[in-house]
Amino acid sequence: MSATERGFIPSFRTIGRSAASTYYMSMDIAKKVKDTVADARDNVKETLHRSTADAEHARRKIGSFRMTTTEKIGSLANEAKNRMQASAVKVRRVVRKRT
Repeated sequence: MSATERGFIPSFRTIGRSAASTYYMSMDIAKKVKDTVADARDNVKETLHRSTADAEHARRKIGSFRMTTTEKIGSLANEAKNRMQASAVKVRRVVRKRT
């Protein structure tokens, strides 16, 4: 879509830039801000999942003698689930940075 199709007048200038280039510069800034906020949110989610997985591992390590086999298997599955969720959040963040 060209600048004229968007409603910009190609000859219009703002501070030495065309309206279209100013529009694209503001979109770049908006995308960077949006990505930064999303990265921060993903960092928090990843840390939460990893700390939950570590807590589950510690719980199993400390209290394994009191846990039944079923509880141990459930704990292992819960730890694996949280580690996979943390990895998925990390991959999402990496993909966002590459695009």
